[in-house]
Amino acid sequence: MIKFLASQIYRFLEILKREDFFIGLKKILYLLRDYIYLKKEIITIEIDLSNINPTFGNFNKFNFNILEITEGSFNQNKQKYPLKSWYLRSLGRVKKGYKSFALINDNKIIGYLWYTTTGNSKSPKVHQDLIFLNITLTEKEVYLFDMYIRPENRGNTVATHFMGCVLNKLKGKGYLKGYSYVFADNLPALYTYRLLKWKELDRLILQTLFFVRKAKPKS
Repeated sequence: MIKFLASQIYRFLEILKREDFFIGLKKILYLLRDYIYLKKEIITIEIDLSNINPTFGNFNKFNFNILEITEGSFNQNKQKYPLKSWYLRSLGRVKKGYKSFALINDNKIIGYLWYTTTGNSKSPKVHQDLIFLNITLTEKEVYLFDMYIRPENRGNTVATHFMGCVLNKLKGKGYLKGYSYVFADNLPALYTYRLLKWKELDRLILQTLFFVRKAKPKS
C-alpha cells in the first residue's frame, strides 16, 4: 500500500507538471473519484491461446522490442521508466510476484501489460480482480491486467500487435487460456480484444468504494 500511495503521489505531481494547473487538477480529481467511488459496466473475457495468430509474435516492423519483467530481473534491466510513478508502481507489483511484458522503444519503456498465474502472487495470494470476477486459475491459465501504451506511441494497430505478441509469448510458456476484463464503454479496447478473438463472457457492474472493489451481475 505504501508503494501504491507513493506512486499515486508522483503520478499526480507528474500530471500537474505537464498540464495547466486547473486542467491537471481536474484530471487528478477524476482519478481520485475512480478510487473513492466508481460504478461501471465491465465484460469478462477469455481467450484460447492455441488460436493466437503466430504473426503477432513478430514485432520488428514497429522498431519496438518486448521485454519480460519479473522480480528477479527488475533491478537488472537497463531500460528506463519515463515516469517515477511507473517505476514505483512496477516495483510494488513485482514485489507481489506479478510479472509484465514491457514495450521498449529507444531503450525506454513506453507501455506494459501485466499478468499473474496460480501460485505466482505473494501478497495477496490471489489477485483482487480474480476475486470479484469469480475466476479460479488452473496451472495452465493466466490473468492479464492493466495494459497501457503512451498516447504518442499508439495508433497503427500497435496495441493489437503488442497484446498479440504477449499472448504468443504466454502460449510459448505453456499456458492454454487467458482471462481479463474490459470496460463496456472502452470501444478502442473492445476493438483490440475482438480483433484478437477474445470471447466475451459475463457482463458485470463493477463498484468501487474507498479502494474496495466488488462486482455483481448486470440486471
